[in-house]
Amino acid sequence: MSNEVGFKIPGAPIALQRPRKGKHGFYDPQRHIKNAMQIYLSHYEGPLLQGPQFLIVIFYMPIPKTASKKEIQRLKGTFHPLRMDLDNLIKFCLDMCQDAGNIFKDDAIISGALAFKVWDENKDARTVFSFTPLAGRRLKQETFNLDLFLDFISI
Repeated sequence: MSNEVGFKIPGAPIALQRPRKGKHGFYDPQRHIKNAMQIYLSHYEGPLLQGPQFLIVIFYMPIPKTASKKEIQRLKGTFHPLRMDLDNLIKFCLDMCQDAGNIFKDDAIISGALAFKVWDENKDARTVFSFTPLAGRRLKQETFNLDLFLDFISI
């Protein structure tokens, strides 16, 4: 009984940027990107998510176009340690879901998260995320079990 809700956003992942100050006051440098993303997410027709939710998100970051075929094979699927900051990527994703108005009303319902940035070929860059309800569940132990999360990772 999972009730998981998932999304796949094509294109290079986008990190949230702060408003900028221009000659005529403040402006949002991502206004057009946000509008397009809200239109894309507005196609969700499921129920409005409520109660505590667990977020799982993978940001597939594009490998630079200048990389050789050998380097592409070496990097593909490995962890991406460069900029963009993971927290800003997650924040943009959650803000877009909230602003779409049909997924959830407040991103405060996210009670837990697991997120990764990995390299992928430029043509395959995307963001994949899902929400799983946590209502009625409890944390089993107070200590962090790294092995549980390392099961997501292959060596």
